Amino acid sequence: MSKLLLALLLVPLTVLADDHTIFPKGVSQNVQVAQLCIAGYTKTIRPPVSYTNKLKVQWTPAGHKPNEYELDHYIPLELGGSPTDPNNLWMQTWDTARRKDIAESYLHRQMCKGVYTIAEAQEKIRNWK
Repeated sequence: MSKLLLALLLVPLTVLADDHTIFPKGVSQNVQVAQLCIAGYTKTIRPPVSYTNKLKVQWTPAGHKPNEYELDHYIPLELGGSPTDPNNLWMQTWDTARRKDIAESYLHRQMCKGVYTIAEAQEKIRNWK
């Protein structure tokens, strides 16, 4: 069993905040731009669906269904966001998530070109609306 999966299994879901439709704090991991700019990097750290599906079910607002939302990383993985910290995850409507994806991709490209540092790209996505 991978260390990541083992760590995920040890995180009690009861320690998570009640409302995950509001902006989370956003948690970064300690990575370098060179790592983030490797094609396919996020696939190597993305949490397993078994973990994210549990969170989606638990965090879906009353009166809604999990498939109405995307469990999104507030600080995206491609900008150095933590893959599994609950303070970096939140429920977003699909249309909002798609619009944010465009900003994430743009910032990632700019960061990899050296226009922004990781910290600058993360700050810009924190202020995304």
